[in-house]
Amino acid sequence: MLLGSMEYTRHHSELEQQRVQISKRLGHSMTQVNDQISQYLNIAQGVGAYWLMHPQLTQQEYGAFTHQLLQNSKVIRHIAASRNQVIEYVYPLKGNEQVIGLNIARLPEQRQALLKAQESHSTVIDGPIALVQGGQALIARHPVFSPDSGQFWGTVSLVLHYDTLLEQALAETRSELRLSIRVDNDAPHSAQIYGTAIPPEQSPITASLAVGDTSWQFSAVPRKGWQSYQPFVLLWLSGLLTVFIWWRLAYTHLLRHQLTDQHRADQYRQAKRFEQMFYQHSAIMLTIDADSGEILSANNSAEAFYGYSESELRSMNIARLNNLPEEEVSRRRKQALTGQVNCFVFPHRLANGDIRNVEIHSSPVHVDDKAILLSIIHDVTERVEQEQKLKLDAKVFDNSQEAIMITDADQCILAINPAFCRITGYHEEEAIGATPTLLNSGRHGPEFYREMYQSLDTYGHWRGEIWNRRKDGTVYPELLSISSVLANDGQVTHYVAVFSDITSQKQSEEKLEQLAHYDLLTGLPNRLLLKSRMQHAIESANRNQAHLAALFLDLDQFKYVNDSMGHASGDILLQEVAQVLSHRIRTSDTLARLGGDEFVVLLEDIHSPEDATTVAADLINALNRPFRLNEHKSAHIGVSIGISLYPEDADSGDQLLAHADAAMYRAKSLGRNTYAFYTQSITRQSQHKQRIYGELKDALEQDQLRLYYQPQVELATGRVTSVEALIRWQHPQQGLLTPNHFIPVAEERGLIHKVTLWVIEAACRQLADWQSQGMEVDIAVNVSPRDFAIDDFYDQVEQLLKQYQVEPKRMHLELTENTLLNQPRQIIETLERFRALGVQLAIDDFGTGYASLAYLRSLPVDKLKIDRSFVNDISAAAHDTTIVRAVIGLSKAFSLTVVAEGVETEIQQDMLRELGCDVGQGYFYNKPLSESDFREWLTQWQQRERG
Repeated sequence: MLLGSMEYTRHHSELEQQRVQISKRLGHSMTQVNDQISQYLNIAQGVGAYWLMHPQLTQQEYGAFTHQLLQNSKVIRHIAASRNQVIEYVYPLKGNEQVIGLNIARLPEQRQALLKAQESHSTVIDGPIALVQGGQALIARHPVFSPDSGQFWGTVSLVLHYDTLLEQALAETRSELRLSIRVDNDAPHSAQIYGTAIPPEQSPITASLAVGDTSWQFSAVPRKGWQSYQPFVLLWLSGLLTVFIWWRLAYTHLLRHQLTDQHRADQYRQAKRFEQMFYQHSAIMLTIDADSGEILSANNSAEAFYGYSESELRSMNIARLNNLPEEEVSRRRKQALTGQVNCFVFPHRLANGDIRNVEIHSSPVHVDDKAILLSIIHDVTERVEQEQKLKLDAKVFDNSQEAIMITDADQCILAINPAFCRITGYHEEEAIGATPTLLNSGRHGPEFYREMYQSLDTYGHWRGEIWNRRKDGTVYPELLSISSVLANDGQVTHYVAVFSDITSQKQSEEKLEQLAHYDLLTGLPNRLLLKSRMQHAIESANRNQAHLAALFLDLDQFKYVNDSMGHASGDILLQEVAQVLSHRIRTSDTLARLGGDEFVVLLEDIHSPEDATTVAADLINALNRPFRLNEHKSAHIGVSIGISLYPEDADSGDQLLAHADAAMYRAKSLGRNTYAFYTQSITRQSQHKQRIYGELKDALEQDQLRLYYQPQVELATGRVTSVEALIRWQHPQQGLLTPNHFIPVAEERGLIHKVTLWVIEAACRQLADWQSQGMEVDIAVNVSPRDFAIDDFYDQVEQLLKQYQVEPKRMHLELTENTLLNQPRQIIETLERFRALGVQLAIDDFGTGYASLAYLRSLPVDKLKIDRSFVNDISAAAHDTTIVRAVIGLSKAFSLTVVAEGVETEIQQDMLRELGCDVGQGYFYNKPLSESDFREWLTQWQQRERG
């Protein structure tokens, strides 16, 4: 008996662990069933969608489509589509012909489910239900509604072999669990659909699953039964029963037979010992009349537990102690008497009114033909409460809206709840056994996770926001809390992570951020965000020694539009203006609306005031157009812009904005629809450059540019071999302008490439004309470093040469020395292509940079032009003469033709000839001439050279 008592105590811990495991396996089984059903409900929805797309399809077309869906399914018996509840299509048709034309709404057992599906706009699962074709099945009713009118269209009915479905879904757990599933709904055909009912006495784990509009009740017990200490209890019971029987037999024998006094005394003492053992045993014991339920005897432990004396207990029926209906107690007593069940858990009421849960092991014994139940009682209140708590915890775990993940100390995932699957998209079988890195988004570096685990090690928990990745690859924000679970020795045994998807919260925060920092009407940054970005830009400019510009815009004539056309029209105009301005600035710049008709553009990392001028002019031009406000109204406005520079005009963001505002009023005083700098001298200079820029664009379109030609003469022969084409601008008001008046502006404003292409095309046209007249004179043109930044510059030049049928060797391209210093590989590659084509390449103004002749040897060039500064003093300065001699000498060694610029006297010409220079160019021969003047001069020169 002592062994049985010890085993009995150990049993409770093992049983609790077993119930937790069975609860988990039951949850897994329910998930499998739910997944299987969801898969088939999706098929019903797909058929409904296909039906709506093809309302006039034939039975053959319907069959072909559904065949693709159902050909491998052993679960789906057939699938029917009924318009207005009259079946029009069914697949497979064979064996189901009799249901075509059937009005299923007239079938009483199906009408209620059909109406419920139609009214709820959701799929309803009904059954088991008897079919017209024979047999029983589950039927999923999916209502179909017209997407245009929203009117009810019909029903797709999916008829399922529920036994096959459940066999497939429960294959994994069938060997471990004995399962019972019952459909529980309001319909009259609620039924057992899997297994046999498990009686409450077997303490099954129960749970419910919502399937469509029904509830499926699951019950489970271990297939091999709950862990039991029955052998030990029986041993214990046997011992006590033997004691009790011997006591009763000895006492009865004492009364019935005439024994000797000595024998009677021995029997009496033995009976007393057994009686003492019964009454003084630590286990709670009662003997009960099996027929009436009257308590016959109770030991001391029973008196102490119930709070009644033995005499009080003996005057009671066991039903009085039990907190169940008397008929239920009687039924259980009969089960114990027949040996069908001998273990029960009951709520018993004590003398003080407390209710305690007790586990009763009852065994029948017959004494004098009287059936008696010997009951050993154990207080299991704490165990029952623990089981209830475990059930509650499991329910909370399964129904929590927050995802829960449990890992071991090595971060292997042991358990997840349905919310985890819903949020992450992973099924339980995919997550169990994996690690949390399954969810890594890649947005956090190693340092982030080091800090996380350092917090877990130090404080036992971590909480924060993290970006994770779902199974489908989408990244989402979550609020994550992780806690460590410690053993008694302080070692980590598990980690519990609880998290929620905070996408909606983030969207709300972004909306609040939008409201706080962005203008509601236009969606542009407001004053608060502008000041923040301006402060950041100033700090960056200070670190990088960069420059900023603030452009303060005020719309001209906006008040007239607002007053005359209404505020609604004014709002539309402001939105249109904001959209136009947004497309005219860089993504690195900021466009903000301060309020009313005032806007600010913050330009970062500008190189000169002209950068701000370019933007201002572009914005003015962009708004110089009609804005359509509705079908009948349009508005014309202008804009006045004030420009303030950092650090030239201000030392803070507030000051920069205030000075731009002041400059805007100066722009209005200048006549509106213009711009002005805070510093007047910069305003005048920028406006002058802006005027040149605008007029130069017109000059390109209106044929105001001209080419003038300066001769290049071979010093050894006096023959004119080529000319340098020099651009001039025939300005309508200012007359003929030289390049220094407009080329710098073209370089600054990005117009230089268009100018270069105009020069090259004009030179090609002239070469073609000369070639047709037999003139063998080449033309050299100057190109800009910016030209080589254009990807198709080579292609453009090649196309022009082909277009005018000019020999490439007649075209010379001249680059300044500084263009080739620290040159990108792109320039060198383009030069090599030009040289391969036959175009002559020359380095202009040699000596003004820092290139060495040895370095130039590696470049693909044909000519070298000595800068005029070395030629001017060649007759007087021995130093310049030495430099020129060295340049010519090394050029010859590298097979380069040497051209001297700035030849103005005969002495310079003669000295250059003596030094070995090849070609001279300068006013000694002639200034740059128009084409007609050059042709006349050339004729005279050639006659003089011959005569």
